[in-house]
Amino acid sequence: AAPRGRNPLRTRGAAMEAISRASASEPDCARYQIFGTLPSDAVARSSRESAADPDDAASIAEALEATRAACMSHLEPHVEGYIWQKDPFQLEVVAATPPGTSRSGTPAHLAGVTRFGDNVEDEWFIVWMLRELTRAFKGLVARVWDDDGEFLLIETAFYLPKWLKPETAANRVWLCGGEMRVVPPEADARLGAWA
Repeated sequence: AAPRGRNPLRTRGAAMEAISRASASEPDCARYQIFGTLPSDAVARSSRESAADPDDAASIAEALEATRAACMSHLEPHVEGYIWQKDPFQLEVVAATPPGTSRSGTPAHLAGVTRFGDNVEDEWFIVWMLRELTRAFKGLVARVWDDDGEFLLIETAFYLPKWLKPETAANRVWLCGGEMRVVPPEADARLGAWA
């Protein structure tokens, strides 16, 4: 457990933000997020209050850390011996963002950035791992993007709904239950500002 008065999400979240900012200009990076089912009252408080209560932040951090450990353990047999071009697949706990910030109201989640260099097989392996995690852990949903944006849309262009355009695609492509899903515009009202 985290020491009282210290917000473990803020510390880890700040580290992940630094990683994201540093790699934002780096080409050939896959970025990914995993959101999961946590106690709904804790997630709602975390999003509203930015984990102002250290006890709530600690319980959310513990739940996410347990999820992170379970995900990495599940993937271990598949990545053992795999040679990554630059960076391996990694997951970090990221704090919820408070309202009024650039990513207003995003719930606490897991995220990672992997530089794959010239080896796009690393990028597709990451997609497979995220699909596998959402298949194996029913409460998880994941998204992945790279320098080109929602690259899964490029690969599935002939099968997409007509309303889906590059300007309307942000945060609409998710992996859920081992499948790619596109969130329709009519769901926006139910998902809130962070979607």
